Amino acid sequence: MDSVFTHETNFISGSGDAVRIEGIAERVAAFLDGCDNYTIEVGTDSQTSDVTKYVTAIVIHRHGRGGIFFYFTLVCKKMPYLRDRIYMETGLSISCAVEFFLGRLLKCFWVGIARLD
Repeated sequence: MDSVFTHETNFISGSGDAVRIEGIAERVAAFLDGCDNYTIEVGTDSQTSDVTKYVTAIVIHRHGRGGIFFYFTLVCKKMPYLRDRIYMETGLSISCAVEFFLGRLLKCFWVGIARLD
């Protein structure tokens, strides 16, 4: 499956504003500044009626100090079979995690390498 999460994908923050994935990384860094006890979770759930709606969320929880979240909604043709929806949910969650975490980590790694020169 090709990733639906690109640098132009707009997520919605808990406060209701649209945020691109790069903006999420910046907000998360600011939110976690000085915090060493936190959890970051990525997950997707679906609901089916005339269409199937998938919602993928990135949740950042500072243990004992609150949290923030961002979500993205994708609407597709109706997928009546639970197995197909679970595969799609898993694929969306993995795709989002790879784009968010791996992309940010590689960027930090290369910036770190450049600073060593």
